[in-house]
Amino acid sequence: MMMPSLFAVVLVFVGVYALDTTTPKPPGPGEGQPPFPGPVPIIEVKDVGVIGGKCSYGGLMLEPTTLNLMKEPCEAWTCDAENYTVTIQRCGDFQVPQHCELEAALEAFPSCCPILICGGI
Repeated sequence: MMMPSLFAVVLVFVGVYALDTTTPKPPGPGEGQPPFPGPVPIIEVKDVGVIGGKCSYGGLMLEPTTLNLMKEPCEAWTCDAENYTVTIQRCGDFQVPQHCELEAALEAFPSCCPILICGGI
């Protein structure tokens, strides 16, 4: 159990955060494929452990309100220690049309998200 004075200090250091969840505009005629072919799913994990004002999740200690860009899994994690939650942003889901394939880089999110590459018929 946290002592009241320590709890107050933790609350002072916990800020408000917001994730940009806008979906990129579809490409116009002659433009390339969008980096995210679909909406970016947002998942909220509740009741995560909080130790010393940091979220304990996935074997990591996450600083509050900091966007943690992951390679494996290809996700972005944000800790909200005040509400005991971690918000996870993932790559969009989509179907691969004929004559197309997925290509992904071994980099941190969002660069690790697959990109749709379509060739000629």
